[in-house]
Amino acid sequence: MLNRTKAGRMIYAWWRDTRGAMSVASVLVIGMLFSFMAVPVNLAYLSVKKTQYQGAADLIAYSVLHEAQNLDLTTYQARFRAFQSVTPFIPQDLQDIINVSHIRFGDWDEETQTFSVDMSSRDAVEVKIDLNSANGNGVKALMLGALSTWSMDLEVRSYSAAYRPKCIKAGVIAMGEVKVGRNTLIDKQYCLHGRTGITVASGSEFAEGSSAIVTSERLFTTSGNIPGAQDALEVGRKHVALLGQLDEILEDFENPNEARFTPSYITNETVRDFNEIGKTPKVYNPNYFVAGRIHKRNCSGRALRFEGGLYKDFVLISDNCAFVFKNNVRFENVMIITNNGWDRSFFSFNVMKVGASDGCAPGGGAVLMARGGAYFSAGLRVIGSQIAVGKNVFVETSGGGSRGLKNRVQGGSIFANGNIALGGDNVLSVCDAETANRLEVDYITLVR
Repeated sequence: MLNRTKAGRMIYAWWRDTRGAMSVASVLVIGMLFSFMAVPVNLAYLSVKKTQYQGAADLIAYSVLHEAQNLDLTTYQARFRAFQSVTPFIPQDLQDIINVSHIRFGDWDEETQTFSVDMSSRDAVEVKIDLNSANGNGVKALMLGALSTWSMDLEVRSYSAAYRPKCIKAGVIAMGEVKVGRNTLIDKQYCLHGRTGITVASGSEFAEGSSAIVTSERLFTTSGNIPGAQDALEVGRKHVALLGQLDEILEDFENPNEARFTPSYITNETVRDFNEIGKTPKVYNPNYFVAGRIHKRNCSGRALRFEGGLYKDFVLISDNCAFVFKNNVRFENVMIITNNGWDRSFFSFNVMKVGASDGCAPGGGAVLMARGGAYFSAGLRVIGSQIAVGKNVFVETSGGGSRGLKNRVQGGSIFANGNIALGGDNVLSVCDAETANRLEVDYITLVR
């Protein structure tokens, strides 16, 4: 049938030709076939290369911004250090092309998904790898590339940005379990997270927009019908970077040349050491502390007591002291940070306020941070402030609303590497405006 058509007769004649023309034609046809085959092969090769280079760009973007959080480094030093650390993980052919000039700092607009260059910024990083034939650095073709100068253009970009999760700004977050006692209001936008579970007692309520985040739905337990509980339930995992920064924070405050964590109300970064100046009583009152100064106090296996009163505008660091707070201790613009590892590095006898009672106005926040744990009597107020410990946190139940000692966390956070147990009668809410003078660590994410 084939040789009955004109085309068929031509092909049949070519096939039957024994005069050597077949060899020439075969070479031409085979060459054409290889050329056609090269296109999909090279496109597949280009796709593989793009995946490799995109992974390298993502790694560089993340690493550079991470290094840039160290304010002791210039942005150039941050780029150079990060580039050195990730070079072994970059494809060899890309190592010969990319350098720090491909890395730029700037700002990321989440709403418009755009990047603007600002080399003085530490908020975002762009990594742009542009390989093209015009510059002589295109991706060499896999098939037929050895027989020609054929190369392919390829561009990859990666963007990383720093952010601070809402759950970290106003949340009760435990790497262990969170237990919330009866009659607790978890107000709008407030966040609970227990890595190993959340238990909420009867009479409690989740307002619209609040969240209870667990690593598995089965780890969320409620007593009876809790309004809003199912709407608040989320599955996820939170990480509190601040809990791993205790050593760095203490080092920062002891070194006048470092200011990453130093709050704005500190005007003299020279440490005022109570042990050196001979002011080492067992009981302190507000008069012992100088406004605008960083103080240090070390102990010999005992706890320091704070008399009731208003303490303002200072930082106190310690290598080993625990602290006991008497009735009506109030902290405004204060940080107390200790390396003490007791189960009760912080202990309060009675009503205690951490942060100014000013409706979350700017400033006034306070921080209590310890390697150990904390125990607070009923009536705890945490307003625009933080409590961060390496062990467990326990807050007593008020014993009923009649005492008027509801525990209130307003625009504040409680973090623990262990468990957090809040007794009954709690109000957990956010602030309409952000307060300052807290310890905050930027989180880094790839945004595009």
